[in-house]
Amino acid sequence: ERQKQLQKLEKGRVPPQEMFKPPHVHEYGSWNEDGLPLTDAEGKELSKNQAKKVKKDWDLQKKLHENFLAWQSQKQ
Repeated sequence: ERQKQLQKLEKGRVPPQEMFKPPHVHEYGSWNEDGLPLTDAEGKELSKNQAKKVKKDWDLQKKLHENFLAWQSQKQ
């Protein structure tokens, strides 16, 4: 159980603003100010479904990152 918790916290190490950018991911070509991808690697605009999926993933990563930061501040 402790190992699962640590793995979940480790996933939150990457800030959501950086999760879709290199070196983490090389699938996208441009991003908005929040780090959400606007275009794919070929420069094509993301479809509504793709944009919805990355927004959902971004929201999840934001929550994981907030938990990670809280855990880091408790550790110190």
